[in-house]
Amino acid sequence: MRKRLCAVLAVLCVFTCLTACRGRSSVEVPANWPSYAMEGMTFPCEPGWEKLSIEDYGETAQEVYSAFADSADEKILGILASPEGSSKNRNLLSVSYLPMQETVTDNTLNGIKEQMKELQTMFLDAGKGVSVLTDPELDTIGEIKALFYTVEFTMENNQKVIVRTALTGRDNRLYAFQHLDFQRTGDSTFLRKILAGLVWA
Repeated sequence: MRKRLCAVLAVLCVFTCLTACRGRSSVEVPANWPSYAMEGMTFPCEPGWEKLSIEDYGETAQEVYSAFADSADEKILGILASPEGSSKNRNLLSVSYLPMQETVTDNTLNGIKEQMKELQTMFLDAGKGVSVLTDPELDTIGEIKALFYTVEFTMENNQKVIVRTALTGRDNRLYAFQHLDFQRTGDSTFLRKILAGLVWA
């Protein structure tokens, strides 16, 4: 179980003290956000984003992904990249999943949350240059329950990137929605807005 938990934490932040559950969040999807499709789902995202592969994005993104994506079982469904910001950096949204042995339920997410009580220590033990900005927190967006947390990752060139993660389940898959904010100006409710408009195929 510990090995699988490490894989969950690493999924692009995350598949490599806690607050109480927030209950239901009222989050509205901005009217100008178009819909994007990936395998088995559609969801809203900011205008102007485009699909890319890790290779398309270059070494910067690959460094972040290699730091967190340690599980051979992880499958990346797709990556969206934002328009360039003033720093010429582009933010990323990745969607991936980890196959589980059983159906992922609310109890599964609660169990993961309980095992992540020492998230900072777990990252340190894994040798990751990560600072925890928000501890794992369960929230319900519409009909979707998800586990959210945010970390700051320091790359080899000392550039920092904010990595926001939302874990949610469907059938026997644990999905990870991950926002890599290189511009460091992103909305902290970004992933909640995406899940608010998520439709499973």
